[in-house]
Amino acid sequence: MWRNALILLIIVCLPWRAGASAGAQGKGVQVRPIGKGIVETKPRAVVTTAFRVTNTGKEKREYVARLELPREWQLVMQEVPFEVGPRESDVRLVSFFPPRTALAGKYQLTYSVADTQDPSVSDTCTITVVVLPVAGLEASLLRAPQFVIAGEDYNASFSVTNQGNSRSAVGVNVESSDDYPAQADAESIELAPAESRKVTVTVKTDPQIRRKIKHRLRLTATAPGPEGQEVSASARSFVEVIPRITGIEDPFHRLSVKVKVRGVMERNAERKQGFQGEVSGQGTLDEQGTRHVDFLFRGPDTEDKSFLGERDEYRLSYETGKYGLHLGDRTYSLSPLTELYRYGRGAEGRLNLGKFGLGAYREEGRWAEPKEEQTAARVSYSMNENYQLGLNYLKKNELGG
Repeated sequence: MWRNALILLIIVCLPWRAGASAGAQGKGVQVRPIGKGIVETKPRAVVTTAFRVTNTGKEKREYVARLELPREWQLVMQEVPFEVGPRESDVRLVSFFPPRTALAGKYQLTYSVADTQDPSVSDTCTITVVVLPVAGLEASLLRAPQFVIAGEDYNASFSVTNQGNSRSAVGVNVESSDDYPAQADAESIELAPAESRKVTVTVKTDPQIRRKIKHRLRLTATAPGPEGQEVSASARSFVEVIPRITGIEDPFHRLSVKVKVRGVMERNAERKQGFQGEVSGQGTLDEQGTRHVDFLFRGPDTEDKSFLGERDEYRLSYETGKYGLHLGDRTYSLSPLTELYRYGRGAEGRLNLGKFGLGAYREEGRWAEPKEEQTAARVSYSMNENYQLGLNYLKKNELGG
């Protein structure tokens, strides 16, 4: 009886084992990562990894592959269908990168391959991507008063942002000019990745000042980096502190102007003499100090009268934060590689449009030989505090005679 039962069990199991073996061979494709299957990277760094796709069948097949990525991760290049011969393998390179906001940690990425004609012929494998921690901070001024009366307190608000991909403890330090006491409402803050926090600084001003000053406040945020180094970011505010004035205030905005008269004389074989007048001045045309003017009118030329004589010179400049205009005799420059320094008579204008800058000038050399005239223009774009991209144009013409 036991013998008959054993024979029956063998008969039942044999078809099941044969079927399982046929299923494994009939899978048609096998996918395996090349290497250990673990990749380390930083946010926004391109990662390239490889997979081996093997056709385990007896016929050539066309496959399509797909890499499943976390949200906001991006492929560098989309996969296209490919063919693999029977019992042959093909190595597939896949490139992707995690976004700046990718948190530090481990991520499982699945690479799947399927037959384009029979999707049931497929296989998958999984790799581990370790996003390394990075640290970064950003500080910016949110609000500060334009001016304050001496003796009054004022508040300046700053924003501190965690630009890293890990939670960080951020220290806050405040520097105040003119020895004015300044206190932040928090000396340390805890920030999650991409989280911002407002920090308010209270400043006490001196009621005894007798002249207007511009008070400078600097907030610096610091945090430990992943390898022990420290990262920091800072922001500044400038506030005018106006003294309490008793008596009559001057109703006029004044501009300092100088007037000179020179006389020169030289006696050699013949007697030479001459007189020269000069009017010059510089300053601002408004109380805010945003409109600057600079001028010089000197003539006639007395250099030919005596070695103590001076050249005639006529110039006028007007500058604001957004535009500027220069007329007359001055130095003109474009860039260190084109024209760095050239003195002449002409006109120049510039325009500041945020990160974009425009400028142009046309001038004619006065004393250098041979005489030359220049026409120049420039366009620039400021990417950040340290880098600027520009396009320059310069045309030179030599003047006859």
